[in-house]
Amino acid sequence: VQAFLQLEKGKGTASVVQRDGGHARKHRICIWSTFPGDHTWVYMPFYATLVAGFSAYHNAELLVVDQRSLNSSDQLAEMSATVEQLGLQNGDMFIWIGNVYAGLEQVPWAAMYDKGVHTVYVQTEPVGDCLPVKDVMVREIWDYSFKNIEKCRNEGREAEVKGQDTWPTLRFVPSGFLQGWKQANHSRSWPPPTFFGSANSRPCFNAVQATFGNQIQVNNDVWNQLQFDTFIDSPTIFIDIPKFCESGSPIAISRLTLLLSAGAHIITMNSNPDDQKNFEGLVTFV
Repeated sequence: VQAFLQLEKGKGTASVVQRDGGHARKHRICIWSTFPGDHTWVYMPFYATLVAGFSAYHNAELLVVDQRSLNSSDQLAEMSATVEQLGLQNGDMFIWIGNVYAGLEQVPWAAMYDKGVHTVYVQTEPVGDCLPVKDVMVREIWDYSFKNIEKCRNEGREAEVKGQDTWPTLRFVPSGFLQGWKQANHSRSWPPPTFFGSANSRPCFNAVQATFGNQIQVNNDVWNQLQFDTFIDSPTIFIDIPKFCESGSPIAISRLTLLLSAGAHIITMNSNPDDQKNFEGLVTFV
């Protein structure tokens, strides 16, 4: 939590909790995102983790946590004006979750950066560029995977060699356990297997499906809490396959956060060793 609330300043750090005229000023922590089809719930594990972290800060009463999901074209088009109205300044934070281009391109990154706002991009995907669109001026990149962080670190070294701007600070910030989650139904000894999500971009899915006698159910219709609670009440074993079926890929942390918090049984492909060790004993790797 303390790491969230510190700004790099030369060799030292400066807390975001500043004082104005002897009185502590409240600081706004914007946690925003967008997702097509009003499906921002897929980012819920990241929202929940960040809000819990800031709420645990010892001076949490000085923080105003501003959570928003901008899911209409009008909201995205008006984002610069909305941010301007908030009057964000040095000591405030703007955290953007996800790599949806339509949102990233509308965020007034440069204007906030110039005002000293601590801008953060939360990377949620296992593949692609560390900064998916140009001119994303962020001070930090928060990532859920050690493999992604190493990739971004290498990109940063290459950027420095080319004389480009200083690379953002990289932090390992995965989504965490969700308290009070409805628990999975384990009433059957040999329940049918389920793949939770879209089987697209997984060329090995048909082969995996064949090894299970074509019994794997695919469910890509869970987009809110009520749907998840209904879904998790059906006995099943979850089969997780990374995008592009690449062995050693980052773990799909957002999806696994939902399932593990519900006590589900999960079988998945071997992941990047540094990421996989965090899930030993919780997930069956094959």
